[in-house]
Amino acid sequence: MVCQFLAAGMLVGSVALPQLTAWQFMLAGSAFALMVLNECRVALNECNEARAWLAEVLAGLAIAYFAWFHVISFGRGRSMFVVLGTPHYPQSGVGTVIRLDINHPIRTRRPMTYITPDIDIRGEGGFAHYRNGRWEGDRNGPLFMDPYPLDDKFFLVSHNPDRPWNDIKAYGLYLLDEFGNCVPVYRDPEISCWQPYPLRRRPRPPAVPSVLSTEGQAEVLLSDVYKGLDGIGRGTIKYLRIMEQVPRPWSARRFWDGDTAGGQHIVLSMGSVLGLKVLHGVVPVREDGSAYFTVPANKNIYFQALDENFMEIQRMRTYINLRPGEKRSCVGCHQWRQLAPQNKPAMALNHPPSTPRAQPGDTAPRAIHYPSDVQPILDKHCIRCHSGTEPAGEMDLSGELTTLFSRSYETIMQRRLVKTFREGSDFAGVKSVPAKTVGSHAAKLIMTLRQGHQDVEL
Repeated sequence: MVCQFLAAGMLVGSVALPQLTAWQFMLAGSAFALMVLNECRVALNECNEARAWLAEVLAGLAIAYFAWFHVISFGRGRSMFVVLGTPHYPQSGVGTVIRLDINHPIRTRRPMTYITPDIDIRGEGGFAHYRNGRWEGDRNGPLFMDPYPLDDKFFLVSHNPDRPWNDIKAYGLYLLDEFGNCVPVYRDPEISCWQPYPLRRRPRPPAVPSVLSTEGQAEVLLSDVYKGLDGIGRGTIKYLRIMEQVPRPWSARRFWDGDTAGGQHIVLSMGSVLGLKVLHGVVPVREDGSAYFTVPANKNIYFQALDENFMEIQRMRTYINLRPGEKRSCVGCHQWRQLAPQNKPAMALNHPPSTPRAQPGDTAPRAIHYPSDVQPILDKHCIRCHSGTEPAGEMDLSGELTTLFSRSYETIMQRRLVKTFREGSDFAGVKSVPAKTVGSHAAKLIMTLRQGHQDVEL
């Protein structure tokens, strides 16, 4: 939704559910995450948040440009999946076969077992093969596609033993075991063979009535914001800020000179390919950490946990997208999805759902706009010293326009006076971070002003 969705079918028992591989740059590295939808096209869950990895990567990290394809569940409780790991490009749907067990923490590598361990994705493009004691990159086989589990140890696959990835005659049908051994089942000398799915009777899936509306808002219940906020004392979080990430579709890409930077065409921000965000307002968090509120439907929504001064404690580094009339709940903030909510009433449910409203002195909903939101404050309090030919501390905070931005914005970002994530650039790994890693409490500019600077008061 934010950048690209790649759709495929997921078989869960006898029911075919839509599966989306969502390419997300938002507040993280470039990453594909596996999502599941129900029959009403409502996003149910992220199946695995370890987007991609190197063989020697530490648990909890995720390397950019790795996609899950051809997902099928199996096993008791349908908690096992066979998936195909593929690179950012070529966007071919071929790669290495992986077994996922989501009974393990999904934000680590523990759910993942390579069925074909000598094939890996070790860069943005192409495939890596382990040969003669070292990894080599090329775009020839062995490569796999369309894995189908017969059980947790044997899989039917389309397999290319040694030809180029795009050879139209390269792929045949094989039986693959959990040790990576392949036995040919069928090959056609003239064409490749795909989707080795057994034809057999299956019970008709139940018809699930839709719970959605054609228009209106959605509702969210947060059980306890402190679940997952290690080191943050109860009573600290007073509000949630409701934010929207505006999509940047492929059609926004342009090829003229002079308006490109950091992977952007039509530049919006420095260090972020998805800089356009909308503020919808804030909602209260009750004394027990619960919150019950409405959000706009059909939008890419994420949250920020705020203290009493509306300063950010933690932010969500992905998004949710809810349909009109949909109701969803979560246990906490950055909590493990295997957790269940505590068996106690939520204080927020004693009230109607809160509607996001502007915090004091602000307006909402509105797009975040640096020249309107930030520069007037700098003009009022800062530019008498920090502007001109010899700005104090060599820090120009004026609103004078530069080629792409302004003097103040470039000064603040280049001197790292605020701390944020560089979206799409952290190829060394994407991992969960503790509270106050970014935002107001981590900003050098804010800390300097709070300590006292030339009688400026926040």
